[in-house]
Amino acid sequence: MLSFTVFLLISGLFWLLNALSETYTATFTIPVKYINVSEDEAVVEKSHDLLNLKVRGGGYTILRQKISKTFSFITIDASKLIRTNDEGRAFLLPHQQRENIQKQLYIGLEHESIEPDTLFVSICKTKRKNVIIRPNGVIKPDQQFLVSGPVLFIPDSVEIFGPVNIVDTMTYIQTQYFVFEKVRDPVICEVSLKEPNDITLSNKKVQMTIPIELFSEKSIFVPVTAIGLADSLIIKTFPSEIKITYQAGLSRFEQIKPSDFRVIVDTEPISKGERPTRLRVKIEKTPDYLHSYDYTPYFVEYLLEKKH
Repeated sequence: MLSFTVFLLISGLFWLLNALSETYTATFTIPVKYINVSEDEAVVEKSHDLLNLKVRGGGYTILRQKISKTFSFITIDASKLIRTNDEGRAFLLPHQQRENIQKQLYIGLEHESIEPDTLFVSICKTKRKNVIIRPNGVIKPDQQFLVSGPVLFIPDSVEIFGPVNIVDTMTYIQTQYFVFEKVRDPVICEVSLKEPNDITLSNKKVQMTIPIELFSEKSIFVPVTAIGLADSLIIKTFPSEIKITYQAGLSRFEQIKPSDFRVIVDTEPISKGERPTRLRVKIEKTPDYLHSYDYTPYFVEYLLEKKH
C-alpha cells in the first residue's frame, strides 16, 4: 500500500512538471499605480483602478508571476497622460505602455493584450495643511472609574496632502476603530490613523493617551439666578439655592466650586404678565470634567416685589 502511494505521488509530480513545461495564456487582474506625477498635482477620479493583462508563456513562469509580490500592481507613467481641452481631464492608451509593462513581467512571458483600451482620469492641484486627530472608538471604564479628561495624541495633529478639493473639506483625521472595556488604568498605546482615498498623511500612527481614574460623589449648593426679569421688579426664590450632586474624578474633586455652575430660572413669562405658581430650574453651566450630576429641587416658588 505504501509503495503504491509513493508511486502515485511520483507520477503526480512528473505530470505536474510536464504540465508546467507547456505554453499557456493567462489573464492577470492587476491594480494600477501612477508614477511620475507632478508634485503639485494628483491623479483622481480614475475610470479604472484595475487592468486585465493577458500574457503568454510557460506554465512555470506564469505560476511564478502569479505568486510574485513584485507584480502586485502595474505602474503607469503619468507624464505620458494626454491632456484634453476639458480642464483637468486626461487619458492614456495602455497599449502605448507596452514596453513599460513588458519590463514588469518575468523573462519568458509575452504581453499579448490589455483591457480596457483607454484609461480616463482627472488631474487636479494638490495642497498641504495640518488637521487635528479625533478618537474613533468605544471606551468603557470599569465600575467606579471614568474617563477623566480629553483623549490626547502625540503628535496632536498631522499634515494631510492631496487634491485641493478634498483637503479643503477636511478638518480632522480619525483613528482606526478601537474598543477598550472594563478599563481601570490610563491607556497609553499606539493607534493607526484612517487614511482617506487620495490623501497622504505625514504620520500613519500616533500615540494615544486615555486618562482613566476613580470617581467619587459630592454635593454642593449653588445660588439661583433669575434671567429675563423686568427692571422694575425684584424676585426672591424659595429656596434661594439648589443642591447639585455630582460625580467627578478624584484628581479634580477638590477643584470644583459653586462658581463653576450656573443655575437659572427664566422669568420672562412673569415680565409678560403671566403668573406661574412655580419656576423651572435649569442648569446652564457645569464643569466639563463631570461624570454625571443631578439636582434638587427641579422647581422653585418665588415672591415678586416692585422696586421703589
